[in-house]
This record gives sequence, structure tokens and C-alpha cells, in this order.
Amino acid sequence: RSAFTEDELALLQLPARLGGLGVPSFVATAHHDYDASKKVAGGQTTELIRQTQPEWMPLSTSALREQATQAKSTIRLQRRKASALAFGQLVESSDEPTARRLHQCSAKGVSSWLTALPLREHGFLLAKRDFRDALALN
Repeated sequence: RSAFTEDELALLQLPARLGGLGVPSFVATAHHDYDASKKVAGGQTTELIRQTQPEWMPLSTSALREQATQAKSTIRLQRRKASALAFGQLVESSDEPTARRLHQCSAKGVSSWLTALPLREHGFLLAKRDFRDALALN
């Protein structure tokens, strides 16, 4: 049993740009991730199967790369739409103050501290304690 409510889990799973932490639920995404993997690798799989045929002529690697790139773009767009839908549902199910906080957390640039690369020479190193303090975890 989880220590979090359903809404808290939904918030944790949202990407940082929407005010979440981007912590995935592998149970919820496993089926979609498997389908996405099949779409991205579909061209290579077909090409490997075709190699066993005597009249096989190799496809160019750039064509296979382009197919994979297009599949990745489509998948990325689908994930963005799903995240936006989840955010909208979370806002709708929240009370007014919580909905306002959710909108504030999803404003442009708010999640910069969370998604910045931890580079010590630029002062972007975030210690575990500082992270916990920023999230107000006990």
C-alpha cells in the first residue's frame, strides 16, 4: 500500500515542466513503452527478417534511422499529450487553492532548478539534503 494518495502519485508522475517530478510508474507505462519500442525498432526488425530471403537488397541505414526518428517524434508527442491530459484531470479534481498551486508549478521556468545538470563548477550541485528541503520532505 502506498503512503501517497492517488492525486499525489499522479503529481509525482507528471514531468517537471508540468510541476511534477517525472517519477514514472512502470506498471502504468509498461504496455505503452513496449509498443513504443516495437515502433522504433520496427524498421530494423523488418530488415533483419528480410536478410534471410535470397533476393534481399539492404536498405540504407539513413532510411532506417529516419524511420526510427519519426517514430520517436510521434511517441514524444503522444507522451506530451498524455501528460497534459493527466495534468488537466489533476487540476479538475483539485480544490481551488491546489489548482492554483498546480498552475503556478507548471509556469515556464519554474522547474529549472529541478532539471538543471548538476555541475559543481557552475554552482548547480544540489545535495540530497537541499533537494529534500526544496521539496519539504521530512
